[in-house]
Amino acid sequence: MKQVEKETNTSIQAQFALLLAQKKSYSPYLHPDYLQTLTPNWQPFQSGAYLFPLAPRSLAHLKLLEQPLLIQHFALVGAKTPLSVDYTALLNALSAKFHYIDLCLDTAAFPLPAGWKSQERVTYRLALPESPQLLRGAYSQHLKRILKKSSALSISKDVSIEAFMPFLRQHLSNKIKLPASFYNKAEELLRNPVLQWQICGAYSGASLVAACAIFCHGQQRYYQLAVNAPAAKELNAMHQLLDRLLVDWCGQEIIFDFEGSMIAGLQRFYGGFGAKPYIYTRVSYSKLPWPLSLWKHGIRSE
Repeated sequence: MKQVEKETNTSIQAQFALLLAQKKSYSPYLHPDYLQTLTPNWQPFQSGAYLFPLAPRSLAHLKLLEQPLLIQHFALVGAKTPLSVDYTALLNALSAKFHYIDLCLDTAAFPLPAGWKSQERVTYRLALPESPQLLRGAYSQHLKRILKKSSALSISKDVSIEAFMPFLRQHLSNKIKLPASFYNKAEELLRNPVLQWQICGAYSGASLVAACAIFCHGQQRYYQLAVNAPAAKELNAMHQLLDRLLVDWCGQEIIFDFEGSMIAGLQRFYGGFGAKPYIYTRVSYSKLPWPLSLWKHGIRSE
């Protein structure tokens, strides 16, 4: 029976990959190699005329479905662009299969079935113009002043994984507590030969003071795993690093995704480069018994 299920899932995964291949562009979080690296147990779920990637897990007899680390959002995949009603149908189908669900969907607000909660999320995207002059002309006055007064740093677009990962582990762990699996999965992504990454850094002398990994997916660039050393703030290192990268990509019809944040300071930082908000939706649903409902609560009521 397990062999039959495995073969069926492999067949549906092939169908999922074929649907993606037929699209002019799609979210990199749907790339089969990206999914396989982060969630080896992923499986496409059939919802009407669409497929949706699931990464389920179990807790005793309870079935949980949560947004994996390093995946911003998921989307329905099909021959046609999904409508709001298709996402409503998806949630109805998922709530019949799982006891707890907490997902982010690449769609604006839509009608929710009974028992669901939703929360607007935002990322920031920038369509890079033809010239650096147009790019920098759209910067905020605050960013222009920062770049003008900053002492120039050395910028590299070829930082090695061996240099980047210890820097990430050291300085990100000082700001946020993340499980060891986060760093392990991040390194697996960077070393995946199918996925295209560019690790970039700003140096003060010989010292790396700011770095990020850019995921290159078609004409899209995704700003990920950004990290600063303590000295970076005074040096405005990340401002300089991003300015140099964006300038170099002008005239190439690149869309740069800052990978958004709900933190106001970061939103101002991204907006300072001329990036505009892009809305997606977090949804949650729970029929967990008490006291597990206190442990996994999803989106809290207002």
